[in-house]
Amino acid sequence: MGLELDPDENIVVTCGSTEAMMTAMMTACNPGDKVIVFSPFYENYGADTILTGSEPIYVPLHPPNFEFDPDELRRGFEQGVKALVLCNPSNPTGKVFTPEELQYIADLAQEFDAFVITDEVYEHIVYAPHKHTYIASLPGMFERTISCSSLSKTYAITG
Repeated sequence: MGLELDPDENIVVTCGSTEAMMTAMMTACNPGDKVIVFSPFYENYGADTILTGSEPIYVPLHPPNFEFDPDELRRGFEQGVKALVLCNPSNPTGKVFTPEELQYIADLAQEFDAFVITDEVYEHIVYAPHKHTYIASLPGMFERTISCSSLSKTYAITG
């Protein structure tokens, strides 16, 4: 991530990223909280949100480039969300969020005091001209980001 991490303070190991995402969701959210999920999304995000007793707010990623509408995203945050789930690069679309898009998300997360829970299992599988940026590395975001990654995709050891 390009960040100095203390393994005793900043890293938790789980049996897989599915467990990591659920643990992150349960850590950040309480029953009744609202969580933004970009759509289309990996099937577990909606279920994870519901299993925590939270309410998903779906914000569409518009084809063909799967970009979000900044006004739609802001309206989602204005509903009093506790967190946003960010899959970057995105499953199932393959979309790699640009630094400008990530900064906009970061600005909203800070403005509305929300967490960002990331699924970054495809972080090392990005093709030019795209470049993966960790939202946790942006100013003010380390403290409000729970980053989930995995060895499974990078090292072909799924399952």
